[in-house]
Amino acid sequence: MTACDGEENSKLTKDPPLEENVNKNTEDEKEGNIDTEIQTTKKDDHEGVPIDHGYAWVITFSVFIIQTVNFGFNRTVSVLLKDITEEFDSSLTVVSLSFTLLTLTGGVSSLIVSNVLMTHFSVRQLCIGGSLLGAFSVILLAVSPSVGFFLAVFVLKGIAFGILLVCPNSLVGYYFKAKRGRATALCNSGFCVSYIVFPPLAEVLDSEFGLRGCLLIMAAIEFNLVACSMLLLPPAVFKKRYHARIQNENLNNGIALTESGENYFGKETEKYDAVVKPNPKSALQQEESLEEKAKLISQSGIVLEKGDTVHVVALSCSPKSITSLSPPASPTLPSLLEINGMKHLSGNLTAHESKLSLYASQQSLAISSVPYFPPDVIDPDDDIDGGAVKDSEEKKQNCKYYISKVFDTSVFKIYCYRMYIVFSPLASFGAYLLVYMPFIAQMAGLSQSEGAFLMMISGLMDLLARIVLSLLADRPWFSKSKATAFSMVVLCAVCHGSVIINSYYMFLGFAILVGVFGGIRQTLVSVMLLEYIGVEKFAKGFGFLATVCTLLLSMNHPIIGALLDATNSFVIPLHYVGAVLFLSIIVILTEPCCLHLDEKRRKREEEEEAQIKQTDRDKLEECV
Repeated sequence: MTACDGEENSKLTKDPPLEENVNKNTEDEKEGNIDTEIQTTKKDDHEGVPIDHGYAWVITFSVFIIQTVNFGFNRTVSVLLKDITEEFDSSLTVVSLSFTLLTLTGGVSSLIVSNVLMTHFSVRQLCIGGSLLGAFSVILLAVSPSVGFFLAVFVLKGIAFGILLVCPNSLVGYYFKAKRGRATALCNSGFCVSYIVFPPLAEVLDSEFGLRGCLLIMAAIEFNLVACSMLLLPPAVFKKRYHARIQNENLNNGIALTESGENYFGKETEKYDAVVKPNPKSALQQEESLEEKAKLISQSGIVLEKGDTVHVVALSCSPKSITSLSPPASPTLPSLLEINGMKHLSGNLTAHESKLSLYASQQSLAISSVPYFPPDVIDPDDDIDGGAVKDSEEKKQNCKYYISKVFDTSVFKIYCYRMYIVFSPLASFGAYLLVYMPFIAQMAGLSQSEGAFLMMISGLMDLLARIVLSLLADRPWFSKSKATAFSMVVLCAVCHGSVIINSYYMFLGFAILVGVFGGIRQTLVSVMLLEYIGVEKFAKGFGFLATVCTLLLSMNHPIIGALLDATNSFVIPLHYVGAVLFLSIIVILTEPCCLHLDEKRRKREEEEEAQIKQTDRDKLEECV
C-alpha cells in the first residue's frame, strides 16, 4: 500500500459527524430531549423479559390457577370414589384403575409434550389445547353409560393432565432468577389449595346434584383454564418487542429523511416499524423461480429470506466505518449507506461521503461473484440427489431417529439427576396418603363429610407449609435436600404408626402431619431440578421425571386397592407405603456424592474443551 492510498483510507475511515452527534446527544440529554426510557431499554440485560417483576407474576398466578384446577379433579374423584363404585356396581379394585389410567397416560403424554410438541408449538397453544381436552373429557365422564367407558375416558383426561402438568411449570424458570424459589413454591401451592377447595365443593355438589351433575359442574370449572392459558406468553414475545423497539428508535434517530425518501419509508410523521409485514408481492414476483432468486442474489450481494425481509451481507473487506450496505429497491429509489451506525440516503451525501459510497460500492463488487444462498434457496449447480441428502432422508425414516427425539437422554450424564430420578418416584408414594384419605376415614367408621374435612385440613396445612418454604427456598443456608429427606422421615414414621390410629382426633393429627410434610418434596422438586440441570434442560428433565413417577404410581394403584379389599384395613397398605418411603430416604442422602461427581465431570469437560481449542489454535498457527 502506498502512502497516498494510506492517506486516502485514513480519510475514508474518519467520521467527523460522529463526534458532532455525540456532542449533540449529550446536550440533548442535559436538556431532557432524549427519552430516558429508551436509554434504559437499550441497557436491559434481559432483552425486555420482565425477570422477577411485572408480567412474571401474571405467569405465576396463571400457573397457580392451572395447577389448582388440574389437581382438583383428582381430589374430586377421591371424594366421589365410593359413589362411583355404587353407581356402576363395581369393586374398588376396578374403579381404582381410573387413577392408574390417569397417571399412566399423564406420564407418557408429559414425556411426549416436553420432548416433541414443545419444540413445534408454544406453551400457550399446548395449554389451551390441554384445557379444552380436559373439560370435554370430564363431560364424557358425566354421561358414561358403563364402567368400561368411564375408565376409557380417563385416557383422554390423563393426556390433558400431562400437558397441563409440564408446560406451565416450564415457563417459571425463564421469568424468575433471584425469586425463583418463591415463585415456584407459589405455583406448586395450587396442589394443596386443590385439597382445601375441591373436597368440600365436591361433597356439596354431590349431595345436591348427584354424581353426574357434580362432574358436569366440574367440567364447567375446567373451561376457565382456557383463559388462564391465554396469559402464558413465552419470553420470545417480549424479546421480539424489545428488539423491534430498539430498531425503531435507532432508525428514527439515525435517518435524515428527504422528500425523495418519503416514498421509500413512508411519511415523516410515521415511525418505521422494523417488524411490520412488508408490502405484498405481485403475482409475477410470487411466481419467480429459485434460479431467478439466486441470480438476483449474486447480482445484488443481498440475502433474501422468507417474508421478503432483506438482510445485508457483511463485507469483511470493507473498512470498520462501513457496517452494512443496502442497494436500492428500484432504480428510482435512493439507496441507504450506514456509516458508523448512522444511515444516510445516497442522494443526499456530501463530497466526502460520496467518496466513501464509491469505495464501498467497489468493495461490494468483490463478493458479487460468490453468491450466498439461504437455506430455502437451492443452488442450481448443486446435485440435490447426492448421497448426503439421501443419507439424511434415510436417517429421518429410521425409527431410531424419532425415538431419540422423544427419549432425550442427554440429562442422564448429570449424576444428581440420576439420583433424583430414582428418589422422586419412590418418594411420590406419599401421595397415596392424601388420595385415599377420605376412603380410609370411611373404612375407620367416619362419615363422608368428616373424610372431606380431614382432606381440607391436610390441604390447609400443606398450603401454610409451602408459604413458609417459599420464604426459605432462596436462602443460601437452606438445604433443600435435607429438608426433603426430613419430610420423608416424618411420613415414613406416620405410615408405620398408623396402627394406633383409632379415633377421629388421631385421624386429625394424621391429616395435619401429612399436610405439613407431604408437600415439601413437591414444592422443592422444580427448584432442585433447576439447580441440577439448568433452565434449558428443565422441560425435558421434568417431563421424563413426571413420566417415571406416574408410571410407578399407576402400577401401584391396583396394588393399594387390592390390599384394601383383601384386608379390609388400611394398616397393611400404609406399612407398604412406609417401606417404600424408607428407601427414598436412603437415595436422597447420596446427594453429596453426586454433587462431587458432577463437579469432577464439569472440570473434565472444561479441560477437554480447552485442549480442543488449543489444538485448533496450534493448527491455525501452522497454516499461517
